[in-house]
Amino acid sequence: LLIGVKDNGRISGVQGEEEYFMIEAASEMYTQPAVPFKSTYWQIGGKNVLEVYINPGNEKPYIAPDKDNESIYPCKR
Repeated sequence: LLIGVKDNGRISGVQGEEEYFMIEAASEMYTQPAVPFKSTYWQIGGKNVLEVYINPGNEKPYIAPDKDNESIYPCKR
């Protein structure tokens, strides 16, 4: 997952560490168990891009709320 890169490939960049903390919070608050991930910041053309890598999990199944926050479903990772 690349954060700070638009769908067309253009580098928009990220500022600060807010995006990292949002991903961390989503993993801890919205999935059971928390989904482990690794991240790296890259500087490309003077802009920061956050790369997030999610390994296949060992504690399957992972569950998360649906878009209406009414039910849960198994995550495929």
